[in-house]
Amino acid sequence: MQILKTAHFLPEKVLTNLDLEKTLDTTDDWIKSRTGISLRHIGENITTSDMAIEVGKKLLGDIDPLSIDFVIVATFTPELAMPTVSCKVQGALGLKNACAFDLNAACSGFVYAMNVANGLLKTGLKKGMVIGAEKISSVLDFHDRKTAVLFGDGAGGVLLEDSPNPTYQIMGADGKKSELLQSGFPEGTEKISMDGRGIFNFVLGEVKDNILKTVEKSPYALEEIDYFLLHQANLRLLKQLAHKFSLPEEKFLANLAETGNTSAASIPILLSEFVEKGVLKLFSKEKILLSGFGGGLTYGTMIITL
Repeated sequence: MQILKTAHFLPEKVLTNLDLEKTLDTTDDWIKSRTGISLRHIGENITTSDMAIEVGKKLLGDIDPLSIDFVIVATFTPELAMPTVSCKVQGALGLKNACAFDLNAACSGFVYAMNVANGLLKTGLKKGMVIGAEKISSVLDFHDRKTAVLFGDGAGGVLLEDSPNPTYQIMGADGKKSELLQSGFPEGTEKISMDGRGIFNFVLGEVKDNILKTVEKSPYALEEIDYFLLHQANLRLLKQLAHKFSLPEEKFLANLAETGNTSAASIPILLSEFVEKGVLKLFSKEKILLSGFGGGLTYGTMIITL
């Protein structure tokens, strides 16, 4: 599997920690010290599909739309039960030959979708899009300090084609802990609820082991992975994982200071931003590790070659 192009989209409206100070019993310092987040983007008058379409347009560029074989959108915040976000992307971009479906694995969604895309490419399909898109503001209780400070909206994605580049992946879930992170439907009455300590322990336990097992499955040593692109949930968490792996923090790329937690969109936004900055280079043969974790509880890790 080869990534041909990356793209991302963040809504214009920005909600800073100072803005949240006005409505919540919190402070900018408190939020930064515990999460690493300074601001997040809010999709005002824009839908999850709108954001995914913007990413799709950037990924398509001047490529023949009839050459795209599939569109997968990872999201838990579609504005409608049907049609799916992916079908709206397919229709807006004129991808007449592409099958289209959504995948909901919450914050693990993009990694799950990449795994599915890899399988589709192995069946003979040539080229496809994988997009993570979330409008989490639609399921947020902005009076709940435990969640309102954490999440933001956005979308990111990749254009893929089949290649001899190897991939290594392990997906998993722990449904017995599903109550640790829950959400109703967008615009519904059941907003996001989260047991932050429980999720933190889950990541340092099962997710850490999932990352190590995926590396063991590959021919690489942990130190040979060039960069780690983990779900952007909490900066303290990323630093703790780097410490537990005895690796430099610089290998664990982060952007959540200016995006917050964007669930299934977080890893593709991170990937796109660091490709844009020139830190990550497509076709460089760099080895990167993607790892998502969140509601379900789900988790998944994938090692790919750029």
